[in-house]
Amino acid sequence: MPVILIGFMGTGKSTVGRLLAESMNQSFCDLDELIEKEAGMTIPTYFDTYGEQVFRQLEQDLLKKAIDEYDILSTGGGTPTISANQKVIQAAMGRTIKLDAPIDEIRARIGDDMNRPIFKKLSQQAFNELKEKRDAIYTKFCDVIIDTSQKNPREIVAEIKALIYSNTDELNYASL
Repeated sequence: MPVILIGFMGTGKSTVGRLLAESMNQSFCDLDELIEKEAGMTIPTYFDTYGEQVFRQLEQDLLKKAIDEYDILSTGGGTPTISANQKVIQAAMGRTIKLDAPIDEIRARIGDDMNRPIFKKLSQQAFNELKEKRDAIYTKFCDVIIDTSQKNPREIVAEIKALIYSNTDELNYASL
């Protein structure tokens, strides 16, 4: 049963997922990294070269593969916004954890990261609206939301592990 981390860019999915897997001695996959490895180029380059439809098909195929092969998975920010991907995630019968942070903290975390072309292309208002729209989608099918603001990655990992190993919480995944 996989643990799937979803959320907007800059909320800590990759960093937290990697640390969580390491601390639990579990396998980890960053879907964006898997896509880039398979494509042989960065996601922005692949997207610009082949278009969104081809990219989304590759993303869905690799999402299915990653869910089958890894214990802990971090998705790209747009992955769970696609209906077909939502169905794949829900069919995995895993635990879906939404990581969240305020927009100002996300902006500070992203900084000048050139691998986030959407951040560079959108106005501040459009970026804020995109986060709000995506947050509503993430929240619809996640099992729990963890606010990552003002926390370091190890604190977030500890919070997730506490949920995982709790005897009373609906997110008890001691079977991992």
